[in-house]
Amino acid sequence: EKASSPKSDKSRAARLMWNTAIETTGVGSREAIEKVIPYVDTVLLDIKHMDGEQHKKFTGVSNDLVIKNAPEICKISNTVIRVPVIPGFNYSVEDIKAIAEFARTLVGIRTIHLLPYHSFGENKYGLLGQDYTLKQIKPLAPEDLEECKAVVESYGFQCIIGG
Repeated sequence: EKASSPKSDKSRAARLMWNTAIETTGVGSREAIEKVIPYVDTVLLDIKHMDGEQHKKFTGVSNDLVIKNAPEICKISNTVIRVPVIPGFNYSVEDIKAIAEFARTLVGIRTIHLLPYHSFGENKYGLLGQDYTLKQIKPLAPEDLEECKAVVESYGFQCIIGG
């Protein structure tokens, strides 16, 4: 029997009217990207911060792989950039502008989602016996991101608050 390929599997999913999507930080090996992304119709790619030091300070990992892998991911699959917007981390016009400038260098990006910070996950940390370190941060309402949305749209992208 003939081995399946990403193209044949994708067309089979299309015939069945299935849409496949994945949400990722983009942190992974090139081999993993080449094995997984061709099977996906849409990639929801988190871009949290363009400043490497800020990214590492708040996430615990460098953004080097995110920046390196984003162009490759965008070449393979329809990609939507998602930005979790967090006060004290990336909730500024300058930070959102830097992300939009980076997105402009990527092939096929048409949409950027701005995701207002919320504390819905706080309970999960407690259940895992971990400390939720963002307790002092006030959640954002969608209307808090209107100025950031205007920045994204000024770069020619469709911008959705939430997503």
